Amino acid sequence: MNKLSNEIPALTRYLDMQTNKYREELRQLCAIDSTTFQPTGINLAGAWVTQWGMAHRWEVVKWPDEQTGESLVVTASGHNPQGLRVLLVSHLDSMPFMLTALKKHSFRQQDDRLIYPGIANSKSSVLNGLYAMDTLEYLGLLAPFGCISLVCASDGEDETSGRRSSSSLLQKFAPDYDLALILQSSGDKSSLITARRGYSNFTLKVAGNPTLGEESIIEISRYIAAIQRLNQTFPDTKISIDQIRHSPSPSQGTLASARISTWVRSAQTNTALDCALQAIISPTPCPTLNSLTHNWTFAPFEETPVQTTLVALAKNCAEELDFTLTTTRLHSVSHANILAGLGLDLPILDGFGPAGGLFYTTDEFVYLS
Repeated sequence: MNKLSNEIPALTRYLDMQTNKYREELRQLCAIDSTTFQPTGINLAGAWVTQWGMAHRWEVVKWPDEQTGESLVVTASGHNPQGLRVLLVSHLDSMPFMLTALKKHSFRQQDDRLIYPGIANSKSSVLNGLYAMDTLEYLGLLAPFGCISLVCASDGEDETSGRRSSSSLLQKFAPDYDLALILQSSGDKSSLITARRGYSNFTLKVAGNPTLGEESIIEISRYIAAIQRLNQTFPDTKISIDQIRHSPSPSQGTLASARISTWVRSAQTNTALDCALQAIISPTPCPTLNSLTHNWTFAPFEETPVQTTLVALAKNCAEELDFTLTTTRLHSVSHANILAGLGLDLPILDGFGPAGGLFYTTDEFVYLS
């Protein structure tokens, strides 16, 4: 691969010329309230992105969802049908608290920081993806590619029901690409995210045994104790139990339920843990009344040899651009987990969002530089 050195002066000049325009467009995009599960606002943000893409004569494909709003896939085509096809992945929605925060705060700049609720996760990531595509096209560097596409998902903050919409979107489009870059910020440093834990969500339901005079809340406590002991069996895994509920049941006396969340580092551990959980529930004397329901899973995003090679290449590119790129592993999930769970032979690099911090606060920021 050719070195970037010859292109760097033109690239930096062009981006420097766009600074004021970028700042204003980021202000416009941040001003749109695109709270998760509020399709009207998310569709407004999508319309803003669509207009931006259409002005560049790029292809815009809409992925409608009545519950979460429209996701988008914006594509800039290269000149090489056999060239690399790159998928950039970001999201349009923001955390629910942003609606109140937006009414109380204005977009502002302090030194090198641009500050606004939702700016780092993930309004600036969407705009950075558009500017990356525009810069490559303007400088003639898009020509060797097959295409570069930007996914703007409508449910990136929806971890409570498994990001259903973006999961189906990526399942549809991802097989057509050769490389995926996740535009998620890794925090207040220039870091690539090389691994993320997988996450699974279960619901445990236990019925009491009126004949034996047992209450369901006592019965479920036995299961919870056994499940908690799995933290020692799987030391590299976190198992938490919450939302324990107890209610009367006309047919079963009383019914208790609990939510179980598991965080694992590898697919192998995930499979073993699932088996261990089922083994705890299966020997019950009332299998039709006691159940463990698997709600959804984000697969672990694990390091691979191909990823290691790409990280080394990215670090070399960063050095040519005069900054140091580090790596990190995170506990939280992103669209990298969804792509990893598809079982595709698709290299994935995460952490290509802007450097920033104070996520999910009114002082959330990104660095303009």
